[in-house]
Amino acid sequence: MFDVHHRYIVFTIPSEYRFLSRKDRKALNLLFVAARNTISLLFNKKLYSKIIKDKKVNPKDNYCLLRNYKHKIEFRMIASLHTFGRALNWNPHIHCLVLEVAYDPSTHTCKRNTFFSFEALHKYWQYEINRLMSLYFGKNFYAIKKKSYRLYNQGYYVYARYDKQASTKGKSYSKYIDGCVNYMMRHAARPPMAQSRIIHYNKKDR
Repeated sequence: MFDVHHRYIVFTIPSEYRFLSRKDRKALNLLFVAARNTISLLFNKKLYSKIIKDKKVNPKDNYCLLRNYKHKIEFRMIASLHTFGRALNWNPHIHCLVLEVAYDPSTHTCKRNTFFSFEALHKYWQYEINRLMSLYFGKNFYAIKKKSYRLYNQGYYVYARYDKQASTKGKSYSKYIDGCVNYMMRHAARPPMAQSRIIHYNKKDR
């Protein structure tokens, strides 16, 4: 991990979408791609708007947006998949650590980005999830997507934790980074239920 500020982000999907990935586990990979594309759009909003306006979208970028553009802002993130919620229900979501420092190839400089628009995160995430699921599931997904846009007109929920103390001048980021990594790995590695909570097991009930 670089000794710079990171943003902890959690991407969630509507409850109406969960059964899709439960029936088809390969669809879980779409969450990783959609999260990656969402952050890419956030860092490259102006570039993507220009590409759309000029109608110069590269067909090879239909899955991973802006993958083949040399002048895009480069970012770094670590992502992990969590498939259950606190109630032990099927609830797939993505945990991410995103560097608040990005590389601009046009100027060969690294710039710090501390502002993450929540409105943009919600909208971009909604757009990417629906776009990728439409490509994957085809026409069968249209009715579900249409209903979802009606129910969630503000976008899908994205949690982006910000630690004010870690951004204070003169503070070391190392402790903050360790905390973020430990928190994220705890989510990625832990089982749905701690063994200490299991007080009885009856083989006959299997």
